[in-house]
Amino acid sequence: MGVAVEMGEILSTIAGRYDCQLGVKSRSLTLKELKEMIQKDTRDSDIEAVLFLFLVNPHWQMKLRSSDGSVLNDLESIDVIATLESETPFHPFSCQFFMALEKLRRLVFIVISVPLTCLLLVRLAYWYKKRKEKDEKLMFALVNGIIEAVEEQSKRRARKPYIAQKVLRDKLISPRDRKSMARYWTMAVDWLAENESRLRLGTVRVAGEDVSAWMWIGATAVSQELSDNDDN
Repeated sequence: MGVAVEMGEILSTIAGRYDCQLGVKSRSLTLKELKEMIQKDTRDSDIEAVLFLFLVNPHWQMKLRSSDGSVLNDLESIDVIATLESETPFHPFSCQFFMALEKLRRLVFIVISVPLTCLLLVRLAYWYKKRKEKDEKLMFALVNGIIEAVEEQSKRRARKPYIAQKVLRDKLISPRDRKSMARYWTMAVDWLAENESRLRLGTVRVAGEDVSAWMWIGATAVSQELSDNDDN
């Protein structure tokens, strides 16, 4: 039994030194290395008996592996044991202290990062909501401006109850804002195409050039120059 205790302590110490990064390259020992570390007068038969005890007592938490790295469990595999590892490492006090500090650091990080992450998500959600509200406000301002302008055009000019898209864009958006408002203009045009039945978007020939234009469907006179996109 003394050999079993000695072998267990050696393996536990090696595993602990590895965990603590104290100059050990592996958490396990080969059978040859283990034999070199135990008392010189220990007989091979005693070592084999301890290996047998390790196999039949899994609660001792000794992991025995073959040369290919697979864990051994059956008694017939005692002859192919290549490495041994303790699953109950012994950590020196200094190592336990630094490991405790590391656990504390991780705990503090989690305690701080979780609420900060939640706060960030809330702020992002709030920002997204406000950004969406701003986008819709600017888009519908253009939508209303387009509808009013096209309707007014149909009332003032019965012979030409249409207005070119670019002309109306330049009327509603100042030159300095056209680049920043380009996205909202596109959104407004798309929204009108999908949701506004009082406007018709077509093509009109102006000065020998075809341009996109809106016409008010309720106009009393329809210009023969205006044709639907579907007809093109």
